[in-house]
Formats: sequence, C-alpha cells, structure tokens
Amino acid sequence: MTQIKDHPRHRNRISFLTKEKLEEIMDWAKALSELAAEESCTIIVEGQRDMSSLRSLGVKGNYEFVREIIQSLKEGLQDEFNGHTYVILTDFYREGKLLHLNLKTMLSSLGAKIIEWPRTRYLKLGLPPKIEEAYNFVSKRRNK
Repeated sequence: MTQIKDHPRHRNRISFLTKEKLEEIMDWAKALSELAAEESCTIIVEGQRDMSSLRSLGVKGNYEFVREIIQSLKEGLQDEFNGHTYVILTDFYREGKLLHLNLKTMLSSLGAKIIEWPRTRYLKLGLPPKIEEAYNFVSKRRNK
C-alpha cells in the first residue's frame, strides 16, 4: 500500500486512552467551550462532520464553516470580521493547513483576533489530523 505524501498516516497507534489523557482531552474541550462563551469566539471548521465530532467531544460554541467565511468575504462583508474573535480548527493535512494560514492572514488583516492555542493543543493531545475523526478516536480508545 502506497502512502500519499500530503496525507501521512496518523502516528498515534495507542489502543486505549489513559484516564489522565482522556481528562486532558476533556479539559481541552471544556476550555475551548469556555473561550467560545466568554470571548464570543466563533469556531471555524471545514464541514458538518468536523462540527459534529467537536460537539460530541463536548465543545460548545458558535460554529461557522470555512465556506461561509469565504462567501462573506466574496460578498464584501469584510467589516463584519473587525473586532471578532475566532479559533480556526481545520484539518492538519496540506489543504487544511493552507486553509488555516489563508483564513488567519485574511481575518487578521481585517481586524479579527485569531486564537491559536486550541489548534496547537489539539495536536499535542495526539488527536487525529482530521478533525472529523477526533470523537471516534477518543470513543474507541477509552480505557474501560
């Protein structure tokens, strides 16, 4: 089986999550939910499955899809982004990384605040590079 260069396999091959690791993941979800509530922060994801996965992990907040943000920019609604706070949780493959970088650059230039710690912490927790796989990854590895 050949591996596509832009889509490396997820290297975390653990078969279960320790209680401590599960608590870290749940703490991340709780902290992100609190951020979304306190800062009126919008969580930007690529699609419905990404949003469903994060919600299943307990991440509550206002979600917007990348396509909605891009559509607003095309329609000339740039002023709507000024002063708003965003977390961009796109996939960690080539396309998702490019989306993250482009959105971060565009939104920042329009006066939006981009918070990076949830994205950085997501990777450090060993969660899969596709956001839509996060919930299944956790639920299948819970130490019962």
